[in-house]
Amino acid sequence: MMLRAEGIVKNFGKLEVLKSVSVEVQKGEVVAIIGPSGSGKSTLLRCLNYLEKVDAGSIAIDDEFMVENGVYKPEAEIRRICLKTGMVFQSFNLFPHMTVLRNVMEAPVVVGKENKETARQRALELLEKVGLSQKADAYPSQLSGGQKQRVAIARALAMNPEILLFDEPTSALDPELTGEVLSVMKQLAGEKRTMVVVTHEMGFAREVADKVIFMDEGVIVEQGTPEEVFEHAQSGRMRDFLQSILK
Repeated sequence: MMLRAEGIVKNFGKLEVLKSVSVEVQKGEVVAIIGPSGSGKSTLLRCLNYLEKVDAGSIAIDDEFMVENGVYKPEAEIRRICLKTGMVFQSFNLFPHMTVLRNVMEAPVVVGKENKETARQRALELLEKVGLSQKADAYPSQLSGGQKQRVAIARALAMNPEILLFDEPTSALDPELTGEVLSVMKQLAGEKRTMVVVTHEMGFAREVADKVIFMDEGVIVEQGTPEEVFEHAQSGRMRDFLQSILK
């Protein structure tokens, strides 16, 4: 099992955002998490790589527990386990003062202690992969939103993560730029990379995901194959959600 989260509870003050949520992700599986705004999707994703601390529950990545029954492992161990994940954010989070190439190289050199030339060659290969080798010397301010997000994907891949986490990667993009990012993500899915994608792109969830999870009000209401969730929804909440987005 590449990722297992069991009984995840997360509170912000008196607000219970995640109410005993459990998720399993197999190696090579693409899991899409969908649901209305405020349903807890992004918070769940942020808990999976320690950007948020859970109040209860367990999370294991590649069969190593980061937190077990609400008790976290030592910080150094958590950091090592979290290196198995790569995160792509809604707002890109690129370093504005670094070139595209440096953005992709930075983590392998600084965190992974990789030789600079090795990291440079790998970064160039990844930029080629996302169709941006010609932008290696550009700065983020010179890129479109779609190009920034593709750089962010290359950066996430640079540490060779076991699992890629995407937090609404296209929600900040114009519709015409969304396609170029989804195309790269479909390519990664075709390579059997393990991916967890919080998304409002129902087409992507339907076409690319192996499993779809529908969340609402901090709980998983429904999960299954895209066909099961989209064509044969069991819950009224899921059917209402689909009707609201298909209007």
